[in-house]
Amino acid sequence: MAKIIGIKGKQLSGKPVFYYYQQQFDYKGERKSRTGFICGVKLEHYDKGIILPHQEILPNISDERLALLKNSGDNIGPVLGLYNDFAGSIDQLIQQAAGANVDVQFTDADGAIHSLTAINDDAVIQQVQQQMERQRIFIANGHHSYDAALRYAQENPQANYITMALMNLYDPNLIILPVHRLIKDVPDLDVDKFMQQLREDYVVEPFNVNQSGENIEEFMQALYHRGGFDYGLGIEHCRTFGLYTGNGQGYLVTLESETTMDQLMPKEGYSLALQGIDVFVLHYTVLQRLLGIGRQNQAETAEQKHQKADTNIKRASVVYTRKEIEALRKVDSGQCQLAFLLNPVVFDEFTAVAIGGELMPPKSTYFYPPLPADLLKKL
Repeated sequence: MAKIIGIKGKQLSGKPVFYYYQQQFDYKGERKSRTGFICGVKLEHYDKGIILPHQEILPNISDERLALLKNSGDNIGPVLGLYNDFAGSIDQLIQQAAGANVDVQFTDADGAIHSLTAINDDAVIQQVQQQMERQRIFIANGHHSYDAALRYAQENPQANYITMALMNLYDPNLIILPVHRLIKDVPDLDVDKFMQQLREDYVVEPFNVNQSGENIEEFMQALYHRGGFDYGLGIEHCRTFGLYTGNGQGYLVTLESETTMDQLMPKEGYSLALQGIDVFVLHYTVLQRLLGIGRQNQAETAEQKHQKADTNIKRASVVYTRKEIEALRKVDSGQCQLAFLLNPVVFDEFTAVAIGGELMPPKSTYFYPPLPADLLKKL
């Protein structure tokens, strides 16, 4: 299925090669390492089922990536793709070919160490290509770059490959983190009324949050516990999220029951797998149903921002952040009205939605640590 090729780098006089890639990073006080390889991947339209996205894009970001492509005619940044290799045979081929050699190594601003080793063994490259022909690739990070590359290739058919860092879906050190939602410009928002509506279908538990963020980890741990993740419930976890309304007032918000979820969820058009994901439940039952924020409000285009500046029109919208403390500060400062904090998407949810050809809301996942934006320049 997936077609991959070597890419040209500074090593080996520009001969097309694969690059063995290793990340070493700290996460929750532990040193972790994960590996993959970098290559060119043939662009395929999603309807072929070869390259599988899992979340919607924000058109304005894709437009920005496309503009960069048109200006440079080059890759706009690495895409992280995942392949399904339970036996680890592809990993073994790449690692054995790389050996202990390191051609490029650097440390990013967050302290993660990135190592690259060129692999020029034609026999190994051919074996990996053959094994990848039986694979589909899940896009983890880089949906906007991939979408822009597809659009660019429509006008430039020769640009039909994109550079990806490919990693095994079964690598134990693949980490999915959540992306939180901040709400702004909802006209005439009455928080008390909103909370009353929320309590009709959700169990709402107050949680005092220190405005300095000193107990934010405690809040997030309580959210994780309320979802049942520390019990190993997997996709059977409770549908829950955190809510911050400002001035130190937080809440743990949990859907009352599975029956309630069935009543609130759309009757058709979405699979049970998608309907059970926290971020989808939040978007459909709260942002859309209670706050009136639909897909058209999820991000502003440059034109809409210009119109707002000219007319002072307020359009409810969603702002995204990975940092809980930033979410608190933006609500307390009045930049945003509400913050919704989320648990991470479970890997089984991620794969089920992607294989089913469905899409989560934009920015539902964040694979940590990210690929450095200048990674391709190091090759």
